[in-house]
Amino acid sequence: ATTEIYTLSLHDALPISGYLGYGAPDVAAISEQEAQAKAALDSRAEAAEEFAQQQYTVQKTQIEAEADRTLQVQIATMTAQKDQKLMAMQQQFMQQKMRLEQEKAQTFAGIEQQAFRVGAQAQQMKIQAEMRSQYGGYGMYGQPALDENMVAEQKERQLEVVVQRADFAITRLSEQFESQKSMVEIQSQQAIDQLAAQITSKKEQTVLALDQRFQQQKMQMQQQKLAATSQLKQSALTMTARSEQMRLTREAQEKQMSLQSQYGYPQMGMGYPMYGQAPVMK
Repeated sequence: ATTEIYTLSLHDALPISGYLGYGAPDVAAISEQEAQAKAALDSRAEAAEEFAQQQYTVQKTQIEAEADRTLQVQIATMTAQKDQKLMAMQQQFMQQKMRLEQEKAQTFAGIEQQAFRVGAQAQQMKIQAEMRSQYGGYGMYGQPALDENMVAEQKERQLEVVVQRADFAITRLSEQFESQKSMVEIQSQQAIDQLAAQITSKKEQTVLALDQRFQQQKMQMQQQKLAATSQLKQSALTMTARSEQMRLTREAQEKQMSLQSQYGYPQMGMGYPMYGQAPVMK
């Protein structure tokens, strides 16, 4: 709210004292009271300016605090949303990774079972061949026996291929997750930076408008002070002129009374001669 400086006149400041003669005020008293009224006016103007400055400072502090509070709340909300999204992505990543690990383990188990069956079959064929060779003499001409070493090597190669494929899939999945995670964090930070810029810009505009109003208010108060000072000075000049005019009038009347008394005019009331009466010659 604009702090008004109410106009002070000479009569509003202090009562007029020091009347002389026929109600003419003393010029010295007028000057003294003018100085006192000017001091009172300056004091009120200074108090009004200090009050306006305090209001401006409080409002500016409130604007800045409100902007900071709004920014912190918005940042907290957006950060929570980002964390929830990252948590959901993390859960999805862990589920996909677990599924790949399970597929890898199942493939390992299948290869181990197949290798075990083939090894058992090779062992059985080896025993049968030995028995035919021992009792029939034709074991060497039957079905060739499986080589257990070859079976083991084939199993290891298959396991190695499975491990390579599983590791590649998990690595690719991890890279995709990290890329998506980085993208989410970058987008969140960009949104926070944009929001901070908007709030800061709005705060600066509000503070600028407040500063403009404060400067206008200060200018208005200065104009009011100048107007009040001018009115005070004009009142003092008017009263001084009136006092001087009354002094001159009084002196003229006293001189006239002195002349009337010197030439023998009869006195009546306040010293005025009777109408139509001739002066008495001494």
